[in-house]
Amino acid sequence: MSGSYAYNGTCIYFSSKNQKLSWIQAERFCKSLPLNTSFLIIQNDHQYEFIRRKLIKLKEKENPIDQLVFFIGYYKIKDKWKWLNNKTISFSFSFSKHLLDANNSFGACGSIALTRNFKLIMKAYPCTSLKTRFICQYNLNPCLNNNACGSNGQCVSLYNSYYCDCKAKSIFYTGRFCEKCKYF
Repeated sequence: MSGSYAYNGTCIYFSSKNQKLSWIQAERFCKSLPLNTSFLIIQNDHQYEFIRRKLIKLKEKENPIDQLVFFIGYYKIKDKWKWLNNKTISFSFSFSKHLLDANNSFGACGSIALTRNFKLIMKAYPCTSLKTRFICQYNLNPCLNNNACGSNGQCVSLYNSYYCDCKAKSIFYTGRFCEKCKYF
């Protein structure tokens, strides 16, 4: 897709300046794309830096003066910021140290913004009323960050699918996810 960039076994899609949706609409849009697509969930500082560099290039190309704002996959629930995969945001990531409105949020859904001095900050916005750009991520390798096979099996990638090879790690387990002990 136009606006997509390869990153570590995934493709990251940045919506165009004419494609603005509310946070909820953007989440639905990302889920409607093929290949295990979801809202962007930043996994580590390396991915954070990749996103930041892409946004800097985009800003220089489009409008160096305006602040770029993109919805991504985090939200606030019970005074905690969480990713859509239900993991609490780890403040070891560079960008999460700059989370704005964490205590007095006027919204419950998250975005990232590239400031004029090229810092990436997190901001809270209303989930339904504000419309802005968004970032989706789709996995080209369904075994990437996939723990479905647990410690007893090995994930084997198929096109847009996978299966668990139980014999690869242990001869004692079976089942779709290598979760059943053969002998008990």
